[in-house]
Amino acid sequence: MTKQPHKKIDLEILELLSSRIQKAQSQRNTPLRIAINGIEATGKTTLAKGLHEFLVGKALPSIHITIDNFHNKKDHRYRQGRDSARGYYEDAYNEKGFVEKVLKMSQEVPHQYIYLELMTWKQTNLLI
Repeated sequence: MTKQPHKKIDLEILELLSSRIQKAQSQRNTPLRIAINGIEATGKTTLAKGLHEFLVGKALPSIHITIDNFHNKKDHRYRQGRDSARGYYEDAYNEKGFVEKVLKMSQEVPHQYIYLELMTWKQTNLLI
């Protein structure tokens, strides 16, 4: 029986996402990476964790990774000012570290994991 994820996520949505994820993964020989992007407090973490739990509950290999573990140190993050929107956009996260340790490595893993990457940073061409 599939474990019921966070109550705020509609089961029908999770079933639809799961179906599409399985179809996409079946057409690849490298892990499928899923990015969830958006502004703060919109439910990205809830969706990522809920989808991860749902996939694991269906015996589908899934790893939940968050870019929050790749914050730059405070002196770097606030070098343009603690309240600088531009500074948050440009300096909040160690994107190079994320690319090297997550994006590149995830494609070298021999297992068929589904990576759920939670991102609150600018869109780039890294996720082509």
